[in-house]
Amino acid sequence: MYKTQIRILAKKLDIPKKIIDKKSGPRLWKNHDAEEELQMTYEQLDPILYLYSNDLIQENSLSMKQKNILNNIKNRNIKFSHKNKIPEICKFD
Repeated sequence: MYKTQIRILAKKLDIPKKIIDKKSGPRLWKNHDAEEELQMTYEQLDPILYLYSNDLIQENSLSMKQKNILNNIKNRNIKFSHKNKIPEICKFD
């Protein structure tokens, strides 16, 4: 699910607003903020991620700014792809 979808679901489930509106951050350092690091909000990012992950973006129709955003997303997707893999477990023979 995308962050914006999770926020919508949280509202439907009557999760407290304080929790829904909490800034997203991996907290790798003090005051680490995910949207600041990405240089865009999840409302801006989620539609791009959806289109990219479903091969619905035609890059030749994008502005230079949009292409830069998409290239940033692609690069981050490659750089951090290891986070999507399930770690191996210890196996006994």
